[in-house]
Amino acid sequence: MKISFIIPGLYRSGGMRVINDISKGLAEKGHSVIMYKPFVPYNSYKGEFNINSLKNFIYSLKSSFYNRRNKEHFSTGDVLIKTVFGINNVTVRDADVVIATSWPTAFSVKKLNNSKGKKFYFIQDYETWNSNIRKVNESYLLGLNAITTCNYLRNLIKDRFGVNSNLVYLGIDDKFFRNTIKVYGKVRNISFIHHGLDKKNTPAAIRILEEIKSKYPDIKVTSFGLHPYPSMPEFVKSFINPSEEKIKEIYKNSDIFLFTSKEEGFGLPPAESMASKAALVSSNVGAIPEYSENGISAMLHDPADEEGMIKSISLLINDNKLLKDISERGFISVNEKLNQAKCIKEFEKIINS
Repeated sequence: MKISFIIPGLYRSGGMRVINDISKGLAEKGHSVIMYKPFVPYNSYKGEFNINSLKNFIYSLKSSFYNRRNKEHFSTGDVLIKTVFGINNVTVRDADVVIATSWPTAFSVKKLNNSKGKKFYFIQDYETWNSNIRKVNESYLLGLNAITTCNYLRNLIKDRFGVNSNLVYLGIDDKFFRNTIKVYGKVRNISFIHHGLDKKNTPAAIRILEEIKSKYPDIKVTSFGLHPYPSMPEFVKSFINPSEEKIKEIYKNSDIFLFTSKEEGFGLPPAESMASKAALVSSNVGAIPEYSENGISAMLHDPADEEGMIKSISLLINDNKLLKDISERGFISVNEKLNQAKCIKEFEKIINS
């Protein structure tokens, strides 16, 4: 099959990595795969290209420079990435399938001729941040064939917009994240992701870890994120825009991974930490309760329950057997439920139906 993915840009994010992995997987199965990205970014409130916007134009130049410096983050294999001046019937080839990957790209795909392929909308989150929510909501009503990544998202789209979708659970790259050898002893390292978006709830993670640090002074805390986080405590060792190998190392060296997000479409970092045998203490959002079980393979809490997360971390610090059990069961659970080969096979089946 000829498969075209329409992406808003080539940014370093969990969602982009998912698209990258699925694209590579489809190409490895013999399909012709191209990812199209616009040179001029979409306007995040109109869902259209804004060629006259100097700010957007400068951003596109910075993005292109960033991408050249960070090729390691986008190992595309046989997938061709084409930068075009707009997503339209001239710039996008005729194909069997064309797939929107974000709400602005859904409007572009809707406008394409049928010769560009059967139209799909790959939904990884309810993209309300820094966006025109009215346009986001409209994107689900365009009549594209929806693909969602977990029951939480599938139910959200169905309940709010009356739109049915095909479900494909994401897969974890077990060759990269799998940590089969884990030495269990005194808890020394706790890690978390820092992010500027309010829904990521980084201030809660900092408050929780400040309390833990006051109770257990020997604990080492590591964070990582794309950008520096203001007012980060001095006891936190932060890595800014780390390489994939560094992220793998952080997960591997973590005894506990803390995730405090208020809302997620899926929640990939907790799954990656579980695949690396870090014991997960997390908010119960997105797909996290679907690939883990509270008290069995993770310690899950309401996002507002900071005291509960403090208690869970303290339990894991003080009970080595519990730490080992959560870690080992988490590793088994995530490898059983989030299989990358199965994800690509199911995705292929849906777009070929």
